[in-house]
Amino acid sequence: MPGHYLPHRPVIKSSSLTTKVRPVFDASFKQPGYSSLNECLSAGPSLSEQISPLLIRFRTNAIGVIADIKQAFLQLSVRPEDRNFLRFLWWNTEDRTKLEFFRHCRVVFGVTSSPFLLNASVRHHLDSTEYQIESLQATVKKLKRGFYVDNLTISVENQQELLEFKAQTMKIMNAASFELRFWAHTGTKHSETQNVLGLKWDTETDELYCVSLEIDMGISDNISKRKLLSIVNSIYDPIGFTSPATLLPKLLLQEAWRNKLDWDEELTLDMQLRYRRWAKHIAIIEKCQFLSGYCTEISKKLLYTYSLMLRLMDMPAVLFYDVKMKER
Repeated sequence: MPGHYLPHRPVIKSSSLTTKVRPVFDASFKQPGYSSLNECLSAGPSLSEQISPLLIRFRTNAIGVIADIKQAFLQLSVRPEDRNFLRFLWWNTEDRTKLEFFRHCRVVFGVTSSPFLLNASVRHHLDSTEYQIESLQATVKKLKRGFYVDNLTISVENQQELLEFKAQTMKIMNAASFELRFWAHTGTKHSETQNVLGLKWDTETDELYCVSLEIDMGISDNISKRKLLSIVNSIYDPIGFTSPATLLPKLLLQEAWRNKLDWDEELTLDMQLRYRRWAKHIAIIEKCQFLSGYCTEISKKLLYTYSLMLRLMDMPAVLFYDVKMKER
């Protein structure tokens, strides 16, 4: 009988509130001369909302709201005839010298087709609910534009709308065994900052900021074009909060291409100097904090925004002003 075994390894996350140690299955692993499981599967069409529009809608109204589906992929069953391709080995709990094999009966995180299967299932359920229950149509429409895989990210106008939305959402999603958990919204007090699609969110002050870089900046090393590209790509900022502070390495990368440097060729001495001067102050990224909402009670329909960035060529400084004007 044809089948496939998924290799796996433990991932330890001591900061996790739910699962501190979890097995991660590698569907991309392959032996020489053979294809991996992921290479044999179709990813399907992308049904996820884009992150930037999601964050814009999250910032539109006065109260931002987030939640996620508990064990989302485990709510979806795999057809019995496909389960042999999701086998894995595990030590016998009584005799550690013996191996046993198991099969996944549920959709596995890390398999190419899994995000599509989850998105399609949620979309199908919401479509069915929208046609069947007219009183829930407004909430369903908001949910359709609020999910990124298993993460819900939306905003509402006031506390009354928040209570109604939360109650209706839980009713809708529970009907398909999708339990929403870890609810957080503007004004709630948490011991730790929340994660909103890769950004950090302080719900008490309602401020967003980027996560500090967890990469070797190579200040004491000579930087190649490959290393510079890796550093540029490690700065996660989907809506451009930190653009004034992260412009320099992008300009250096552009200059490296213009000078036709090879991937592993070191930057020129002048470029190295400019990079190191910038890298010493990279901690400023985490200090760039912005209010989550950008609409006030006064300016609901029209918002005029003017931003100015000045880079002084003779000084390692960036001036950034954000001037907001009320509706006229």
